[in-house]
Amino acid sequence: MRRFTLLESSMAFHGDETKIHSIATTLSKVPKRCNLLQVLCKFLTGFTLISIALFLLFSIARAQEESDFKVDVSVDKGDDATYYDEEPIFITFRTTEDAYIIIYGIDTKGNLNLIFPESVKETGFIRANRTYQIPEDDDDFSFKVQGPPGEEFICAVASSEPLRIPAIFKEQEEETYFRVEGDIERAIENITEDILSGSNGAYATDVCYIYVEYGEERAIFPPPPFPLPPFCCLIEIISRPRGAKVYLDGRYFGKTPTVIAGIPPGTHRLLLIKKGYYRYEEEIHLYRGDRECVKVHLKWKLW
Repeated sequence: MRRFTLLESSMAFHGDETKIHSIATTLSKVPKRCNLLQVLCKFLTGFTLISIALFLLFSIARAQEESDFKVDVSVDKGDDATYYDEEPIFITFRTTEDAYIIIYGIDTKGNLNLIFPESVKETGFIRANRTYQIPEDDDDFSFKVQGPPGEEFICAVASSEPLRIPAIFKEQEEETYFRVEGDIERAIENITEDILSGSNGAYATDVCYIYVEYGEERAIFPPPPFPLPPFCCLIEIISRPRGAKVYLDGRYFGKTPTVIAGIPPGTHRLLLIKKGYYRYEEEIHLYRGDRECVKVHLKWKLW
């Protein structure tokens, strides 16, 4: 009875008994378990199927494009590193696509600091897959970590469209700093929403965490000119290429080539960092009066 009704309806629309017979024959071959969606798909026009396919492909391509857009912000000692009061710090960042980027910090007191761009009048535009460093090796200024002890946050927000620099950072040019109180993570979310307001492009965010401590641990190294009692050790560090930042047990000792003297015997961790190259880490075991030369060939990296 149901098939008869469908045929009558088809006859009313088409008035062609041959076409009706063809449709009835096709329907009789449809399995009983075939659902309505399969029946409809069988009679969809080629244009409709192509339209759906193109829509799905476009959606997948758009989602893939957005997922590939990334930003990375880090520091010379790596995420979750420990810095000591007044120790120099170098911040690096990069994106997978040409982008506009804002980088700001929240120190251990909760103070907000705009790191990049240097001025609210700048757009903060950077090129894809290029590593940027603040400060650069040849800059005439430096960043130093300041206490009190605690956790510090370095946050990056990047977008394919120009970003809005919130008013909380504009006050910074007048030496007035805003302070975050309460839930830091929630504050970062709110600041991110404020930066992205008005921007409809693809975006990405990243946060680097560091820990700040007072520098009592530096006391194990004598101050310059590094007196050399018979039991102390010396290390000469040479890298290829030159200019890698040298850290021994978490303390910064300048760039290669360099000599570190007055080191107590024992096990020490050496770290070399240079922009555009993989980090080099090594445990060094020193005995009384050792004089060691460490030569390192750094490996270049694309990302």
